[in-house]
Amino acid sequence: MDWLRGFAPHGEPVLIVTASSRRRVSDLRREIERHNRKYYIDAHPEISDAEYDRLYRELQDLEDRHPDLADPASPTRRVGGGRIDGFKSCPHGQPMLSLDNAYSREEMQAFVDRVYRGLERSDAGFVVEPKIDGVGVNLQYQSGELFRGLTRGDGRTGDDITENIKRLATVPLRLTEPITMEVRGEVFMNNRAFGELNKARQKNDESLFVNPRNAAAGSLKLLDPAEVARRKLAFIAHSMGHLAGEDRSRFASFWEVLDFFDSVGFLTPPGRARVSAPAGVDGLFTEIERLYTDRAHLAFDVDGAVIKLDRLADRQRLGETAKSPRWAIAYKYAAERAETRIKTIEVSVGRTGAITPTAVFDPPVFLSRTTVSRASLHNFDEIRRLDVREGDRVLVEKSGEIIPQVVEVLRKKRRKKLKQFMPKRKCPSCSGRLSRYDGEVALRCSNLSCPAQLERRLEYYASKSGVDIEGMGEKVVAMLVSAKLIAAIADIYRLSGQVERLLSLEGFAKRRVDNLLAAIDRTRESPLERFIAALGIPHIGGVTSRDLAIHFGSLDRIRSAGEADFAAIGGIGPKMAESLAAFFDLNRRLLDDLVHVGLRPKSPERSSLAVDNPLKGKRVVITGALPTLTRSAAEDAVQRLGGLSVSSVTRQTHLLVVGEDPGSKLDKAEKLGVPRMSGQEFEMMIGKFPT
Repeated sequence: MDWLRGFAPHGEPVLIVTASSRRRVSDLRREIERHNRKYYIDAHPEISDAEYDRLYRELQDLEDRHPDLADPASPTRRVGGGRIDGFKSCPHGQPMLSLDNAYSREEMQAFVDRVYRGLERSDAGFVVEPKIDGVGVNLQYQSGELFRGLTRGDGRTGDDITENIKRLATVPLRLTEPITMEVRGEVFMNNRAFGELNKARQKNDESLFVNPRNAAAGSLKLLDPAEVARRKLAFIAHSMGHLAGEDRSRFASFWEVLDFFDSVGFLTPPGRARVSAPAGVDGLFTEIERLYTDRAHLAFDVDGAVIKLDRLADRQRLGETAKSPRWAIAYKYAAERAETRIKTIEVSVGRTGAITPTAVFDPPVFLSRTTVSRASLHNFDEIRRLDVREGDRVLVEKSGEIIPQVVEVLRKKRRKKLKQFMPKRKCPSCSGRLSRYDGEVALRCSNLSCPAQLERRLEYYASKSGVDIEGMGEKVVAMLVSAKLIAAIADIYRLSGQVERLLSLEGFAKRRVDNLLAAIDRTRESPLERFIAALGIPHIGGVTSRDLAIHFGSLDRIRSAGEADFAAIGGIGPKMAESLAAFFDLNRRLLDDLVHVGLRPKSPERSSLAVDNPLKGKRVVITGALPTLTRSAAEDAVQRLGGLSVSSVTRQTHLLVVGEDPGSKLDKAEKLGVPRMSGQEFEMMIGKFPT
């Protein structure tokens, strides 16, 4: 027995900690940290997620039963706070500068020569480490306790993302030494976690992240720390910022700093190496090339190597420019390319009806740790631009190390009589007519009943972005379509008459069927704006769906509208108006069917706030960072007050809200004479109209 039962003064039982309990807690913490490294850094997890969760729960249970064993640095204490209202800006103790880049041996030689000239000697050594393609952050520790986590921001101030940083399993909440310092590094998402995230987003019909860096950046700015924890981000410490008090003199070299980071619980750049002065640029390139080869075995993306002076006193002597340190540089790797042949060009139909041509390679090529057998050619304009043909020899590379693309046709290797690839005139799935809207490159099939679009359209319709039918995800939709229970959106509402057939499906017990039918029934009177968004009309998102619902007030009036009626609404341009008119014209029968099965979308309630306020009916553009509101919260406020939040400044814009770092929109507004309002004035104004 690893614990004993005792009694508190009032007779309540307590658990007395034994040596075996302490050992088990210590072992579990070490084991969990080891598995974190195996997952985030090595990309070779030794145990399943379920087994990891079992270890985590065992540790959590022991800590709950033995409060004396609680430790703020325990993996179980990464709870953070509740939802975040917004991100405030805070100063860095020492500016976070960016690195200059080098792309050739000559540029590297020039960097080394500059360093030696600045030091007036040529005996300085360097440290070479992989350049992690992540998001730079600054962790501020006070007496060893994590005090604050900041984004890079403008280099002098950054957004306070402390609550989100606390959810990262690889960020120590308390160091093993009571030191006050800034620890800089990269937050990243490894390729395994990135794949899992995009797979989940695809199931929910959410837009996919382009690459792991994009995913990490977006995740760090989420307002829900619990969702951040689910994203499985990691942190690697690679440099030091401000160091307080007597500790300023404790490190003589950067190598010692990295060793210190290791000792207090941080992950540090794998494969780092020291290069002594006599080795020169040849020695640096030996390590740069080694890291290039070794990156294939890493769990995360590396887009170059970072070269830094080792002695900290040498760094201080060289100093920095306004943007970059003079003692460091990043050597950027060229994108990896491979040659292959296009065997054929396949054409597929996406959820929104977009026709996408895809090149199929023979043979497949190996790029950035993966075998690539096909790549999207995006659209027929891209095919025309490249003049790519079936049978061509081409060069393929991975954009951002993630998305394969054809970058060049090797015309000198083209065989004679290869025919130009011509766009299809009919949908390859339903043979329906294809349309191209003004200003758009994609050809589209606008038939909602097109078989190729059916499953994806059904998934989107039922998703949280649509009418939100709980329990009707990708797998359920696939089963219902396969069983021929659904052949169109309206068939969803006929499932109540198919109970026996539903019960015959694998995994569909009576309770599950009842819950699904109840969830479907609740959406018969979905808000009109949600119903419009759920239809997946090209170019029509949530904001425009709401504008349509408010302007027309009912589905019948929307269906009766023509292109000119749509174009008369503020914020709806010619392309969107054409898309709406074509959609409702082509899908009259489907909409009749939805009405026939009892669908009655609810008309929007006109907010009393929108009756009399400065934003009613105004087209508002927001640029730059606002004092307290996130961009989405500010746009919601505009919509709530009866205005229209748009992204581009035009002559029709009524107001530009200007935050910090506004960019080019401010210049355009000044040229067009668009009225402006500061972020503070905007927040004060909308504060007079609380929800």
